[in-house]
Amino acid sequence: SLSLSLSLSLSLSLARSLARSLSLARSLSLSLSSHPTTVVHTLLIRVKAEQPPPLCVGIVGCGRIGIVHMDTIKQCKGAQIVSIGGSSRPEAIKELAQKYNVDHYACDAKEVIDNPNVQAVWICSPSQFHAEQIRHAASLGKDIFCEKPIATNLEETIEAVKYAREKGVKLMVALQRRFDPNFLRVKECIRNNDTGTPVQVIGRPHR
Repeated sequence: SLSLSLSLSLSLSLARSLARSLSLARSLSLSLSSHPTTVVHTLLIRVKAEQPPPLCVGIVGCGRIGIVHMDTIKQCKGAQIVSIGGSSRPEAIKELAQKYNVDHYACDAKEVIDNPNVQAVWICSPSQFHAEQIRHAASLGKDIFCEKPIATNLEETIEAVKYAREKGVKLMVALQRRFDPNFLRVKECIRNNDTGTPVQVIGRPHR
């Protein structure tokens, strides 16, 4: 029927587009003249196989905010926790490691950052340690997600940012609210001139 022919034609067109964009056509063991369903199925299998492995994360600081990040990362398919630490309570770290199925844990934050399996460091420790831990992680070429603040004074903040740039690593501060749907709606309203000139925006959680 016309409907079936159109559907098959669109499927074949999609398969060809996928093959070109992903540079898979040459490596496929079948030609694009094959049945469209077979082509698409093969492409999806190949794309899934070529997906990058999850980012291996080390979390420094196992207090309240550290646990918040553990909960979040456990829900993220693109990342996995491989090391946690930075606490004076070894039993508490051990319990967290068991809860989140993390093989490596240590009281010393340096051991977490030095762990060769750690690709990116989450800094959730007390503020006075942030700048030093940023520099240490950056010196090893590891990307960094740091809870606010970067440092406890302006000079150390500037130095930490510059050092991360020099080492070519990513340094992100936890200003996660910029991705919150409610905040994005406010931003969109301002951009579309749906409001007057904003002077102050205050966000309060609903309970």
